[in-house]
Amino acid sequence: EKLRNLSNEELAEIIISDSRERQFLYTADMTRSIYDENALFKDGSNIDGSYPMNAWIRGCKLLFDTNQSHCKILEHTLTVTKRTVKFRFAETLTFNTVLRPRVYLTGNVVMERDEKSGLIVSYEERWDQDMNEIFRRTKFSV
Repeated sequence: EKLRNLSNEELAEIIISDSRERQFLYTADMTRSIYDENALFKDGSNIDGSYPMNAWIRGCKLLFDTNQSHCKILEHTLTVTKRTVKFRFAETLTFNTVLRPRVYLTGNVVMERDEKSGLIVSYEERWDQDMNEIFRRTKFSV
């Protein structure tokens, strides 16, 4: 069942828990009940546009090594209003590929909430680094 019209404080607690305990930015293990089922997700690469929630979840689970990756919301950056959820993050991601590439990036997440239901209808990562910088700083462990 969807958690509609949560207070800003209640939603903030869930976002923090999803980040700290479940590392949802790369595991996609999130409290699904705060998201509209038609929510769209966009990462900072801007390569493929936006993804439906199920495709984003499937992609994260295939793409990242959850034992070698880590993400955190930077302190005092989470703000939740009736319309948006915003925070800054720092993450180290290790990819599930042969060369095990590892990248470090920082950025902002902006989520939009539906006015009537309070559910999150969009999620967008805005990276501080561009793709060229990320590729230059990628480390490989063979």
